Amino acid sequence: MATVLIAEDDKDIVELLRLYISGSGYDVLASSDGKQALELAREQHVDIALVDIMMPRMNGYDFIKTLRRESDIPVIIISARSQPADKIVGLDAGADGFIAKPFDPLEVTALIRAVLRRANGTNTSIGGSSSASIVELPSAQRTVPMQQEPADALIAGDLVFDKARFLLTKRGETVPLTAAELKIMAAAWPHPAGCSTRRNSTPRSAASHLAGNRA
Repeated sequence: MATVLIAEDDKDIVELLRLYISGSGYDVLASSDGKQALELAREQHVDIALVDIMMPRMNGYDFIKTLRRESDIPVIIISARSQPADKIVGLDAGADGFIAKPFDPLEVTALIRAVLRRANGTNTSIGGSSSASIVELPSAQRTVPMQQEPADALIAGDLVFDKARFLLTKRGETVPLTAAELKIMAAAWPHPAGCSTRRNSTPRSAASHLAGNRA
């Protein structure tokens, strides 16, 4: 199982990424500053790192430059600084991808899979080497491809909540939620043994309220 290192000082963003990344089958390590993240990369097995630019103690650019002197672990930048100059500096420092905030967590997990595939299974922890193609995802909301609902999908009218992936959609389109709102959804829409997961009045109200706020 691959391990993803998240270097980000916003706790809500870390929690949101952790929910989706761990839900996609990856192990997650997290750090709120660049120096601690670098220590984790040195001490733990890390397959790929998600790095913010603006962090205390060591910014994302310096983290990537230092890491690149010791390892070829793939790095994806996730930042609100999305001007061309910011992207160029990050990619020149050694990043393998760039995602602008705000972002769709599903895009992040998709890019993680893509970068790891491009590494051809040869990326290593510090002391090894690998290569990965540069990939960039802009800040944008995506439409979720129409697909068969999961067996445990929880439905309220046009709303579908996939508890396995922590994903709320409305007529096939992702409803962006914060980590705190996702926790509310998971709690308000329980899945107790012996109870149907197809209809429930409490989650209908919670989901409709959250979806309405995103309209």
